[in-house]
Amino acid sequence: YNLIGNPYPTAINIETFLTVNVGLIDPVVYLWTHNTPISGGNTGDFIDSDYATYNFSGGVGSGENPNGTIIPDKNIGSSQGFFIRAINTGLVKFNETMRIANVNDQFFKSDNSKNKAIEDEKDRVWLNLTSDKGGFNQLLVAFTDKATDDFDMGYDALKFEAGNPLTFYSLIEDSKYVIQGLHTFSADKTVSLGFDNSVAPRILTISIDKLEGVLKDSDIYLVDNLLNITHDLKKSDYEFEQTTTGENVNRFILQFAGSALGIDDDIISKQDFIISNDFGVLKVRASKTVNSIKVYDILGRMLINENPNAKSFELKTGSIKVGTVLLIEAVLENGTVVSKKTIKY
Repeated sequence: YNLIGNPYPTAINIETFLTVNVGLIDPVVYLWTHNTPISGGNTGDFIDSDYATYNFSGGVGSGENPNGTIIPDKNIGSSQGFFIRAINTGLVKFNETMRIANVNDQFFKSDNSKNKAIEDEKDRVWLNLTSDKGGFNQLLVAFTDKATDDFDMGYDALKFEAGNPLTFYSLIEDSKYVIQGLHTFSADKTVSLGFDNSVAPRILTISIDKLEGVLKDSDIYLVDNLLNITHDLKKSDYEFEQTTTGENVNRFILQFAGSALGIDDDIISKQDFIISNDFGVLKVRASKTVNSIKVYDILGRMLINENPNAKSFELKTGSIKVGTVLLIEAVLENGTVVSKKTIKY
């Protein structure tokens, strides 16, 4: 890692800088800022070094402040210092093509920053991990046709360890990433997530900070592999207690659902077809005979396949894991297909 800085009296475009220096550096910049205040007196999670991160997939904020998380955009302010990771020996290049006018408005320092320039919207989700003692860490998952689902230099950014007592990351094989770029979005994609903590006990919370593109209209679920819970992050934040310290690799899976799954809650909400979710049982009541009904999990695996030929009946779900997202598809006697999404209780 090398600490360098913008030598111009104007801002420079991070993406142009990375492109000009391709082959010399890992196309990622790390911007130090101390955004996170001491909280809870001497018992708070004081973050002594925070790094905002940016590559071609986008930026990740370093901490929370009263005005919200500051997510870096693609400009580096005049005299701004930043870290890069060298992959070859040579001289870093700066030239006039990088300079941009009228956006010298982003400078990371102590606890304040000016308003950011507007970033082009992409298919992205930012997730926050916070503690009840003021700890904070953020990661970014981005979808683009310029990346693959494996490692892509310039679209995946390694986690820059800086002494934060709480770190949140996604995984590619065994490596930890603060930014993960994946190929074009599809509802069947999953992302492995983990966190490390050097303080405990803590009440930790995972939440959505920001959504862009198709993810605004897609369901987003967090699967807790330890507690066997699937949680809808769009409905509420996910809170859990952490009583031990250490690495928690692959603790979570991020899953998606959307129009590709054929979900139509508007149809199902009508009075001619009602499903009530009880503990261990799905109760169905329809105004027309239900010829067939199938229940899938979010990965498309069929869990139930029955032909009730009735207007009212029950489906037993006792063998299905609590917290599983259920996608229900029923065919009525007149050929109408209705769909429903629920979670197993």
